[in-house]
Amino acid sequence: MKSKKNALLAVDDNPFDLNAIRSMLEHDYNLYLVTNTSDMITVLERENIDLILMDIVMPAIDGFQAVAMLKKSKFADIPVIMVSGQTDFEDEYKAFECGAVDYIRKPFKKELLIRRIELHLALHRNKHEAKTFTECLES
Repeated sequence: MKSKKNALLAVDDNPFDLNAIRSMLEHDYNLYLVTNTSDMITVLERENIDLILMDIVMPAIDGFQAVAMLKKSKFADIPVIMVSGQTDFEDEYKAFECGAVDYIRKPFKKELLIRRIELHLALHRNKHEAKTFTECLES
């Protein structure tokens, strides 16, 4: 029996980077690729997204602002991995401060990206199962 593929949303204003993500991940995940945060919200409203890959440097609303906005919304539980060409450790720290679960520097290797995605999907799944178990015990 084939298991359901996880759904990933990649948000990046650079089509080259989105194509790289597509080529690395399209066989293992259901991918949704958008170039701005407005389209990100549209996809989140329509699809059951398991994890978000978020670029930092984007026009209008940057990745930091987008993650902070998500963490105050009904999508707060979706893990966000920041992917960026920024090499400043302050940006990495800021990503975690605004609510990202991880930070990967571009360019990245496919194997590393998949390992990080799988790690955070497993952590998220375990967190959800523990919450469900606790709620069952309390009722």
